[in-house]
Amino acid sequence: MPLTGSYQAKVRPAIKCIRSKFCACDLGHLECELILQSPKHSRQPTIGPRRLRKSPRDLLRHKKPPYPLTRNYHIKGYGNLVGATRRTSKVGECSLEFIRSLAWPKTMSRTVLVTGGAGYIGSHICKALAEAGAVPVCYDNLEKGNTWAVRWGPLERGDIGDADRLEEVFRHHRPRAVIHLAGYIEVGESVQQPERYLRNNATKTDTLIAASLRHGVDGFVFSSTCAVYGLPQKEFLDETHPIAPISPYAESKAMVERALTAAAESGLRSASMRYFNAAGADAGGEIGEAHAPETHLLPLATDAALGLGPRLTLLGDDYDTPDGSCVRDFVHVTDLTEAHLLALGWLKRQPAAGVHNSFNLGCGTGYSVMQVLAETARIAGCKVPYNVGPRRPGDSPKLVGNIAHTERELGWKPTRNLASQIEDTLRWRRRMPR
Repeated sequence: MPLTGSYQAKVRPAIKCIRSKFCACDLGHLECELILQSPKHSRQPTIGPRRLRKSPRDLLRHKKPPYPLTRNYHIKGYGNLVGATRRTSKVGECSLEFIRSLAWPKTMSRTVLVTGGAGYIGSHICKALAEAGAVPVCYDNLEKGNTWAVRWGPLERGDIGDADRLEEVFRHHRPRAVIHLAGYIEVGESVQQPERYLRNNATKTDTLIAASLRHGVDGFVFSSTCAVYGLPQKEFLDETHPIAPISPYAESKAMVERALTAAAESGLRSASMRYFNAAGADAGGEIGEAHAPETHLLPLATDAALGLGPRLTLLGDDYDTPDGSCVRDFVHVTDLTEAHLLALGWLKRQPAAGVHNSFNLGCGTGYSVMQVLAETARIAGCKVPYNVGPRRPGDSPKLVGNIAHTERELGWKPTRNLASQIEDTLRWRRRMPR
């Protein structure tokens, strides 16, 4: 569960933990004996040591602390557990599980390397990492990404297939984890240029995996796709469904998953996050989807409705579905982001030296393209103009996820429905840089 609390911590007397005890569940059961002491440079009178029995959850529950707090409090032997809150007044933006995953010794870096961090999902992940107290390093060649989306950590320009550049970045930043999102994502284009997709998405990732193994990262989270399942053999796809990709894009993702399984034998801990359809935007309107050209349904539909783009092209209306259009499972990008942070915590808890597991990220509910257009029209207050075009090669008629495994292992559950995804997309598309 996310933490609650809405105050911004103040830098005043230091909170020092002299005794702590972790339980097997979460930080809500962490017991600390705290001593509050005024720093030498403080102009306030010394409070003198004062002992309080408080849990970290209690410390964050007050809207106005009953006693002075620093931005961080320190668990002896575990380093800074809660990071700086200077960018947000809501400490609850991050999950308990992820905060616990950042409980590394003070001598170790809290840096997370985010490949593709200048892109749609990558920028949301960088923001969430920064708000959780980590340092996201965006590694991006900017072929598809945007410099304006890099706002929460340093930008390192480079290609994931450049071994020398990766070595330089790993040595300089010493990341403790890698979240790998860099890659090409257009299914139709992959059918036309299969070798380009296999080389960029799969072969180059082998170089990144090798660098992660050399530098002993604690966790490697990979942006995979539900497209690896191919044509569905059941109504709701779970992680045990056969891997049978029907496009080069999906095959490239399946190849990386196999490489991560092999890397587990060498000690790498990794998780493949099988996205269904990422949608929506940052609720504050700071970042969102901005591909060139745009190929995803919600931004195309909202632009068409708002008069900011051409008529939408419906890619086939003769599928074996109730209304003839494809059925997809849409998940809000913020929910998606939270799952990545939880995956880092899950990897850190694993007893095995090397492990690889896969997790579906969806809502578990399918909507047809026509249903999405109707809902967009309702929320926007105007119709979505569209034309019917031919099917796109490589598309499955229906992809809806079973997320029970993800809920059970990561403690993750999506909370933002399709209406929220459309509302956030509309807000973003009205104000995004063009």
